[in-house]
Amino acid sequence: MELSLGKLSLRGKRDLQSLVVAEILVAVLAVFRFYDYWTTGFFVPDEYGYYYDGLHGSIYAGRWFFGDLNGLVFKLLGITNVDAYSYFLAFYIFFWASATFIFVFLLLREIEQDVTTRAVTILSSFVLVSFVLLSLGFLTEPMGLALAMGGVYFIVKFFKGGSDAEFLLYPLLAVLFFGAAGATREPYDAFLIGGVLLAAIGALSHFRKSKAPQAKYGGRRRHLLAICSILLFLVPAAIFYYEDSATSAQVSSLGPQIIQTVLTNPANQGTSSTETVTSTSTSTYISVTLNHTTTVTTTTVVSSVTTVEQPQPSYATHLITNTLVIFAGGILLGWGPLAFGIGLAGLLLVLRRAVFGRDLSYLFLLLITLIALGSYLIVSYIFGYDQSYFSFTNYSTIIRFSDTALPAFFLTAPIALGVIAKRKKGLVIYAAVIIIFLIAAVPVYQNYAASNIRYVGANPFAFGYHTDAVLIRNYVEQNLSGQKLTIIGVPYGWIFTPGVQDLSQLSVYDYTRDPVLPHLDSGNFTSMRLTTFYVLIYDASTIARDAPWLAPFINSTLQSGSISGSAYTVTGRSVVYDTSAFELLKVSLVWT
Repeated sequence: MELSLGKLSLRGKRDLQSLVVAEILVAVLAVFRFYDYWTTGFFVPDEYGYYYDGLHGSIYAGRWFFGDLNGLVFKLLGITNVDAYSYFLAFYIFFWASATFIFVFLLLREIEQDVTTRAVTILSSFVLVSFVLLSLGFLTEPMGLALAMGGVYFIVKFFKGGSDAEFLLYPLLAVLFFGAAGATREPYDAFLIGGVLLAAIGALSHFRKSKAPQAKYGGRRRHLLAICSILLFLVPAAIFYYEDSATSAQVSSLGPQIIQTVLTNPANQGTSSTETVTSTSTSTYISVTLNHTTTVTTTTVVSSVTTVEQPQPSYATHLITNTLVIFAGGILLGWGPLAFGIGLAGLLLVLRRAVFGRDLSYLFLLLITLIALGSYLIVSYIFGYDQSYFSFTNYSTIIRFSDTALPAFFLTAPIALGVIAKRKKGLVIYAAVIIIFLIAAVPVYQNYAASNIRYVGANPFAFGYHTDAVLIRNYVEQNLSGQKLTIIGVPYGWIFTPGVQDLSQLSVYDYTRDPVLPHLDSGNFTSMRLTTFYVLIYDASTIARDAPWLAPFINSTLQSGSISGSAYTVTGRSVVYDTSAFELLKVSLVWT
């Protein structure tokens, strides 16, 4: 049986089945993310930033490929609001995860893994914690990983050889994919730097295996092809590398630092300390009464707090050891303990066959693996100066950064999984371990993934979680549908919450200076002459500072009456919605 999709050929039922199952699982996850987004409203700030950039054609942090591609897709698909984006999100998740699977499948076939091993490896990607978590967001990681795996596939194809035309095409395709990956996630620039050595080895391999005729142009032709293939990688790599001046400058400065660190292993500063901090807080209270009297009271409180920093672990006191702990711990957290063990076993097998077996193919795979791991090792070194970095509060970030090392898993894991796949009993045991791991990992990694998300008061990955914006959206839909409403104050995440634009009768105004939302102050409030409106309160003191003209509407002692110097009389004030985070007040006025 053979199914051909262009150059993608699927031989055998298990090849087809494993890919189909993987695609179905990704589709289910994509639909789940879409449903979860509409139901909970949860997003991470980066997602909103990338959505905003795509909408306005902006480029974030020099990630020009990611930004330009998303901007182009947004224009082509007519994505102009968050509802349209929410539907696009499901396709974004499915497309880039599918691209990763296809390149992994092609790579496994290229390194001559058997059908069972290919199937087990592809399905094992669902125990890769960072892959599953990050694939579900509108983030740079899914795109970067798919592009990097495309580059790995083409550089391996280059090493394996082919016709002269393919020999010149593959290094060019590899560097284009690596360059695009680096312009999506900066650590993938490691493939541009290390890829020069890979291109040289690939050219040497082709030169040795070449069967070009020796007559006339034989010897010179082989030399010329080898030089051209290296230049086809080297020149675009240099252009990509220096195109992003910020990244190239940082890498250039990191080189000498790393060498000096290896030679000296400097100590991190400040292992423990005791300090006393004196803080001053000022509170302003505005009181409005029915006898036209407004009182402003300011209270200043001075307090002293003694903070004792606990001594850091011994490994954190030196830069090299702290870097290695962040690196190894990040792989363990980001891949998950099961994938970490499989990847480590596969790495040892590749190392043994490359060094002791003197197999050039495995040496080539080992070099690619080390480049992938090196991309995250450099990131670990950057954060190694922070003694407390490897702690729970940073677990979410550590998991995310370890994603750039995932090509190493897809290169080494099949070698270990090939041993397991030889016996049916081994596959059964492995499947049971996967199920047990998934059951245990879900609640644990929910906490890990939310470790640095401090703007929510609950577990944002729980099914019952709802953002403030979703709570207000649902309340309006269920209780005030069809009415013309005005809310003063913006629920958190309002402009990034699907379904909000469907509330066409609802107007939300910001009383600060948010450039995205319509602004409301005492002047245009008076000109609007609203008779009924709602006020959203997160913190009364913030309103007192930013919009004192709202004080009559939020004062708990004021129910009705005219306010001195105003053109209205308050006829009613009531709490219509109350949570631990905010209050929604309904205010009625009569204008004079």
